[in-house]
Amino acid sequence: MIISDKINCGTHITVQQVRRNNRRLQKFYDAKYFDLRTGEKVNGEELNCGRRTRNKNLNTENLRKYSEKKVSPGRISIRKRRYPYKLGDTVLYDWQKCIIKGVQKLRTYIKLSKISNPVKISQVRVL
Repeated sequence: MIISDKINCGTHITVQQVRRNNRRLQKFYDAKYFDLRTGEKVNGEELNCGRRTRNKNLNTENLRKYSEKKVSPGRISIRKRRYPYKLGDTVLYDWQKCIIKGVQKLRTYIKLSKISNPVKISQVRVL
C-alpha cells in the first residue's frame, strides 16, 4: 500500500507499508485425506469442491464426497532463518541490476534473475 501526501513546499512523500512477516518466507502445506475411490492418501487440492471461478460457470464434479478421513491437517509455516539479502531485493552484479531469486548454501551464494549460475555474496552490492 502506497500513500502519497502533498506538503506545503510542493514535494511528495511516499510511505510504503512493511509487513511484519515476509510472505515470501511462508510455505503452505495442504491437508491430506484418504480417497474413497482408491484408498490412497491424497492432497485436499485433488478432492476439491469443483468450483473454479465465481463469475463463470466452469464448475466440475464435486469431489469432496470421496474424501474419507483427514490424515493430516493443512498448515502454514514461516521460515525463521532470515538473511541480509531477501527474495526480490535489487542488487548490482557486474554493473547489471539483478533481482534476487533465492539464497543458497547457507547465505554464501545468491541466485539472480539474469544469471543462470549462483553468485557469491561477496561479488554483489545492494542498491
